[in-house]
Amino acid sequence: ALDMKHFIAMSMVSIKELLQEGFRPRRDILLVITCDEEEGSGCGARYLVEKHPDLLNAEFGLGEVGGFSMNVGGRRLYPVMTSEKGFAWLKISAEGESGHGSMPVLRNAVGRLGLAAWRLSNIPLPLHLTEDASEFLKALSEIAGFKGKFLKLLEYNLTNEIVIDNLITNPNQKKYFRALLRNTATPTVFNAGEKVNVIPRSAYLRVDLRYLPGISLEEGVDEVREVVGDDVKIEVEAYGDPLSFTKKSELFEIIKNVVTSEDRGAVVTPYMSPGFTDAKYFSKKNITVYGFTPLKFDTDINYSSLIHSENERVSEGALIWGKDVLKRIIKEYCG
Repeated sequence: ALDMKHFIAMSMVSIKELLQEGFRPRRDILLVITCDEEEGSGCGARYLVEKHPDLLNAEFGLGEVGGFSMNVGGRRLYPVMTSEKGFAWLKISAEGESGHGSMPVLRNAVGRLGLAAWRLSNIPLPLHLTEDASEFLKALSEIAGFKGKFLKLLEYNLTNEIVIDNLITNPNQKKYFRALLRNTATPTVFNAGEKVNVIPRSAYLRVDLRYLPGISLEEGVDEVREVVGDDVKIEVEAYGDPLSFTKKSELFEIIKNVVTSEDRGAVVTPYMSPGFTDAKYFSKKNITVYGFTPLKFDTDINYSSLIHSENERVSEGALIWGKDVLKRIIKEYCG
């Protein structure tokens, strides 16, 4: 419902209604519906870009992760995704002496790799402030009331964790603000021995590294190496570079103007996605993709916690409002 069939429905109905009203665009409008984004887009966006690039001649695109309202200080804030982190799937391995479980081997492969996993789970990587993160924090601080005065302290090493631990109470918001300002490296898969009484010779840890715009893959891996130490081996199994799109465009201004006219008092701000979207592949065709799937929630719904949940849902009112906003944006930009 939210990830992201609602946007398919909104897009189809918007275009259908515009055509029924006799609208004739001065630009081509491409409705691109793909699968497989969760698994790397090999049968979806990446496949189109690599095998059928001629079908994707566009200057701008609208996609997921943005446009949903956030209730802050009695006002609604609409983030528009203008950048996203890069990803690197790492294999960290350790080799050591094998043997019988009854005869312990100090610093064996499992123990060393277990320590590496503990370090990655408990030691934050260094803080980095990107342009989009700074603008997002500035917008939040201006409308968040008394608490907003402290949000800018997130930008500094000495106060970042203090603010997250003591001022931000929502668990999902804590996760996002940590991801907004740092590269993150999350251990996800551990492979080692097969029998409980056998010390294995080798162990493997797979880590999901997400690195910020402006940071190279090598710099991101170096930050991981600084935490886990030099006695394990790090290999990059797959990666995708970070993205950062310009906000100085006619389309971005139209998005801001339409949203604030349809929701008086709202604030529109750039936003960085900690995950990755199909924009990572469409950008290879030099398409500027904004994450904008407009939804106005009347209550303080925790949007991110609903995605992939057992009760993923969207209200009819939010859907209709979003369709009307999208329809206006298409008409104003393409008319």
